[in-house]
Amino acid sequence: MTSAKRLAANRINAQKSCGPRSTVGKGRVSANALRHGLAARKHLDPMRSRDIDLMARAMCGNDIGPLLFEQAQEIAESELLLRCVRAERIGVIERLRDVTARSLTLPDDSMDRAKARVLEMDRAAAELEPMQARFDAMTEEERTKLFDEYDREADELESRPKPIAERDEIDAMRAAMPDLERLARYERRAWSRRKRAMRNFMAIKSKRFEP
Repeated sequence: MTSAKRLAANRINAQKSCGPRSTVGKGRVSANALRHGLAARKHLDPMRSRDIDLMARAMCGNDIGPLLFEQAQEIAESELLLRCVRAERIGVIERLRDVTARSLTLPDDSMDRAKARVLEMDRAAAELEPMQARFDAMTEEERTKLFDEYDREADELESRPKPIAERDEIDAMRAAMPDLERLARYERRAWSRRKRAMRNFMAIKSKRFEP
């Protein structure tokens, strides 16, 4: 049997790990499941709730018992979630065809990228020093000629069509794997919920027809 001292220690530990206490903190963590907009059931928009009710009523027909309707709503919600997962999967792959895009699931590496840019700028500055020295040693005529060449090259580059940097579909899918794995977890949960709700729905429905 648990002692009174142990119970008191459990209560103290529970108070330390009860999550955010402020309204702002609670509001922030309440949206943690919305990273893909798929996991939080209570944040469904009114149109989504209406679609769920319409699908549930269509499944129940004239038999709108509360228990049956609850399971029908569970089936409809899971079905809509599965549709969202399929659409999100296509959207993730299409978004990551852009070479500048990155997976939403990967940790934020902005600090590492900033450090890499600083090192790159330092190397570029070191390379510019001897070029600046050569430019300072040029005559005015040589500088004018050099600027004219730069202007011609700039005009040529400006007139060329700029290619759109894109990954092919295989590379986009490879880059999207972390996000696709997360979506697969949502999909497995939705399949499991729908299967359980359908089993309960059929069990309740069959009992209505028992003599």
